[in-house]
Amino acid sequence: MGKKLSFSSWSGERRIALISSALRQIAKIELAAHPRKIVAITGSVGKTTTKEYVALVLSEGFNVRATSGNANSRTGVPSTIINRPNVKSYIALTKALLVTAYGLFSRNKKEQYLVLEVGAMLPDQIRKQVTAFTPNISIVTSVAPGHLETLGSIEAVAEEKSRIVSALPENGVAILCADDSRVREMQALHPGKTLLFGFEEKANVHMQIVTQSSEGIEALLSDPEGQVQMHFPYVTNRYHLYSVMAAWCAGLVAGVDRAKMQAVLQNVQPRPNRGTIQNGSSNTLILNDAFNANPLSVKAALETFASVATDRRRVVVLSDMLELGEQSEALHYETGKQAGAVASQFIACGEYADAYIRGFKEVQPEGKSFCCEGVDQAEEVLNRLLQADDAILFKGSHGTNLYQLASKISLRFSASEQSS
Repeated sequence: MGKKLSFSSWSGERRIALISSALRQIAKIELAAHPRKIVAITGSVGKTTTKEYVALVLSEGFNVRATSGNANSRTGVPSTIINRPNVKSYIALTKALLVTAYGLFSRNKKEQYLVLEVGAMLPDQIRKQVTAFTPNISIVTSVAPGHLETLGSIEAVAEEKSRIVSALPENGVAILCADDSRVREMQALHPGKTLLFGFEEKANVHMQIVTQSSEGIEALLSDPEGQVQMHFPYVTNRYHLYSVMAAWCAGLVAGVDRAKMQAVLQNVQPRPNRGTIQNGSSNTLILNDAFNANPLSVKAALETFASVATDRRRVVVLSDMLELGEQSEALHYETGKQAGAVASQFIACGEYADAYIRGFKEVQPEGKSFCCEGVDQAEEVLNRLLQADDAILFKGSHGTNLYQLASKISLRFSASEQSS
């Protein structure tokens, strides 16, 4: 916060602000002409996965369209509503206006649900987004340190996320994570119905894990209507089950058949770089979770890695967690301590590699660690270090490009049978 912008940066920011404001007005008009029920999803971790699982569940009973990829930005959300690619230029805005105006007279709109992923990188971002739409269902997955460079504190992150709940009408439904105290407290903001999900038994929808390994997860799901045995052959990270439970809640609200929900959710697969497991050649195991990172998601990845990589040498590769502002040093240090409880060999790369290593050394004073300036140097270390039977975890923010190294190593150890 408080950074000075160059003229070009200021000009670009001004352009995006003007375009996003215009897009919200266009989206509002489009929704008035063609009303649909809207599921709005936000959270520090898991919102993209939750969006995809909610869309899968609702598609079992309705015509559904969802945010493409993770277009959850100021321009991405209203662009999704009007069914245009993410509009970022004045020319694209003009085209969007013309196409939307023509579509106002169409009677072919068959969509019944829009599933929107809503990001919160800037103060008031969600408050402005909900001027374009009123959610029927609002889902908050988590609140964690993220975008602290722009939002300032985790309390500010929670406040911004909570606006998606405040925007609900009285007959709307809030779906909130019971295991996150900051999220759970948001139920006070909505006078209508709230469903809680999580591993906490008091949640309306909760799960109990029976077994967890590199071969998947067996779990028992409980909801107000009873219990359901669930088998997830492609999911190894228990944190993915939060997205499953949130989607189950949305399905209950919409009236989707429980047997259909069970069938579709048991077959979900993590997207590339989002917790995929590869059983590679030389009996290696690679957990690639390098799409993005913040302290909560790294903690989750380390816990998963420890549970699936038993009886192996565990090599952990972490790159920087970006946009943590003044707390960057301390948060990387604390995460390094968590890595120290899991890793046999630790490779840290980036600006905060030293903070990672200092945390690791506090837990493992004699532990083997490597402090690298960047991903290229980390690759050199890995090429010397890796051996048969190793398990390797990759985790870092997207902007560090660690996912590219993860892909290279995955290709190097590719085998005929993979789980992803």
